[in-house]
Amino acid sequence: MAHTPTPWKMTHNKRIGQFTIHGTHWCEKGQSNKIGAPLISLDDEKDKANAEFIVRACNAYDELVSLLALVERRIADDLPMPSPDSGLHKRMAAVLAQVRVEL
Repeated sequence: MAHTPTPWKMTHNKRIGQFTIHGTHWCEKGQSNKIGAPLISLDDEKDKANAEFIVRACNAYDELVSLLALVERRIADDLPMPSPDSGLHKRMAAVLAQVRVEL
């Protein structure tokens, strides 16, 4: 069974203090992205950081794997790594910015 497609998002029900991770889906072509059924519900404020991490990691997973495969092929073919001005380098910087959190 395949997982719920990304992107995922986190919502917070302040009334009951619950954080929920949702999948998103398209209702019909051209309509806006809608929140899907809850995937995970967390009842404790301290779980917020865990929920945010799960969402960031899952939403970045496919792009990280794709970039890792490109870099692995360049290494296997003994090609030079991309310059900082290249499109590949910019993709890597963007996905790393998406998953990093300042501590």
